[in-house]
Amino acid sequence: MCGAIANTRTGYGRLFLECGQCGFIWSHDYPEWLAKRGMGLRGSWGGPERGGERDDYIVRLLYHHFPEKRIMLFGVGTTLVFRVLLEEGLDVLGVDVSRAVVQFRREEFGSRFIHTTDLKAVGRKFDIITACEVIEHLHRPRQWFRLLNRCLQDDGVIAGCTNLYPGSGPIEDGQKVGYMSLGGHVAYWSERSLTNAFAQIGLTALFFEIICPGSSKPDLLYQSLFPNKRLFFATRNTKVIEQLRNLQQQSPILPLDTSDYQVPAYRK
Repeated sequence: MCGAIANTRTGYGRLFLECGQCGFIWSHDYPEWLAKRGMGLRGSWGGPERGGERDDYIVRLLYHHFPEKRIMLFGVGTTLVFRVLLEEGLDVLGVDVSRAVVQFRREEFGSRFIHTTDLKAVGRKFDIITACEVIEHLHRPRQWFRLLNRCLQDDGVIAGCTNLYPGSGPIEDGQKVGYMSLGGHVAYWSERSLTNAFAQIGLTALFFEIICPGSSKPDLLYQSLFPNKRLFFATRNTKVIEQLRNLQQQSPILPLDTSDYQVPAYRK
């Protein structure tokens, strides 16, 4: 990300490189084509719609700032959030890297769902772009961040969720589910490296813990705590930055619990 000298690191039987300047950690041992299969948040693209609570929470937290509520769900797969927000009347575009996912989604939603290669031709910009459990899969993050920024309204927000590297110590942590042992996870961000990546495109980044998956409550899929899981927000919108900084003072752990999410559609 910085062009600085990288140092080799190891963990979970994998070889990583760590940027000596910003601390970004990455590996290319997992072929990029495998990341394009499109698995959604859980299950295959042909399975039932479920998940997407984090995208949903982000949108509901922020959309009062934006009267037109133009939303891009980047890497959304077949998660339920796309349908929920669309049925509530929001202007939603779904985007995925898997052509199989896009074909499956377009059978019902038509041009509301596109492939990542079509982003440059969209011809409009978005108030909120979500990318939950996505940026750890990016083989060329600088390219993707720049593309998303070109799709963002000047006062818009890019937001998502990922595990953050604490910024020191081993890649292997004490978590039952080793985050960087999971197939497809090739980019390991620290708060410093992600802040730097967004600063390169002129955005200010802010971070929050959440209840589940987080440090407070085990998740349902792995029955594990994720103490380094964070929601991130990146924007140049001063009103949004003020709201988020005030929220950090009031509630550094956001009341987001994906195991008991309060929007009824996700509880069926």
